[in-house]
Amino acid sequence: MSAVLPTLLLPRGRTAEIAGDPHDRSVFGPLLASGGDWEPHLRLLLERLVEPDWVCLDIGANIGVHTLTLAALAETGRVVAFEVSKANFRHLERNATRLDSPS
Repeated sequence: MSAVLPTLLLPRGRTAEIAGDPHDRSVFGPLLASGGDWEPHLRLLLERLVEPDWVCLDIGANIGVHTLTLAALAETGRVVAFEVSKANFRHLERNATRLDSPS
């Protein structure tokens, strides 16, 4: 039996399935509980600020939720994500490949 991956809601109607530790109560658990609508207030702020050609840094990226939000906005720019936890970094690497194509 495979784990259910929540679908993260991203700017511009984009989505991404997100993997994480099902026992994590800091990001992955609340993401599951939110139905994929993770920190909508921050997503809206980033939508107002981030330009398509920006270079963005996500320091302490955890499993990449904000990394994917930035990638959906800085489409012609670059997003560099840093995560020190090996377990979270493995999820971050997987999640970075899951951003859907723009509509």
